[in-house]
Amino acid sequence: MDNTMTPSVITLGQVGKLQEVIGAALRKSDFPQEVVQRILETQGSSVTSEWISVLKKRVDAQCELVRLQVSVDRSRSARVALEATRCELSFSESVAKAMPRSEGEEVELVLFQPGRYMYDDELETEYELRGLVPADPYSLAAAVEADLTLLDRYRPLITHWRDAKNKWCSVTFKRGEGIVSPEFRGFVRLFRHSLETDDRNWFAGFDKRA
Repeated sequence: MDNTMTPSVITLGQVGKLQEVIGAALRKSDFPQEVVQRILETQGSSVTSEWISVLKKRVDAQCELVRLQVSVDRSRSARVALEATRCELSFSESVAKAMPRSEGEEVELVLFQPGRYMYDDELETEYELRGLVPADPYSLAAAVEADLTLLDRYRPLITHWRDAKNKWCSVTFKRGEGIVSPEFRGFVRLFRHSLETDDRNWFAGFDKRA
């Protein structure tokens, strides 16, 4: 079951916490007193607007998240986990054997769509903006296996990681055009390469706090 976040009004407690966090950071800074005073007197409203703009960007990104509760069988091999999705496989055995494996039989998978073209390094910035880290391929495969309609609603679905040689790898689940049979869901691509995404792609992650 997926759950899209519903925004609500910020509370006084949250306002206080933000003030506390910003205040603590400012107290640790070594900004010159005279310059700070001059900025307060001449640019105070602009500084406030910039801070609000930065926070709004992160709030907007969080409000667009889709959350899925997923059961994951961590005992499976990479091939078995991918074959269980009933997608046509196209992958390198060496990359499959080195797929990262997270922990937990019950996880919350978080999906998001940046809506722009980017490469892997830029994608990491999008994860950070949302307070996420990339999901492991086993968890994403389990989500696709469990929900027949997932690839119709969020396609293609991708996650990525760096291998032992610090090279980018990715796994992509995509519903084939015109495919309606429940026995054939789509395609899965697993490669070692630099990912170039487009504005339609959805990505999977975990909350950093999890």
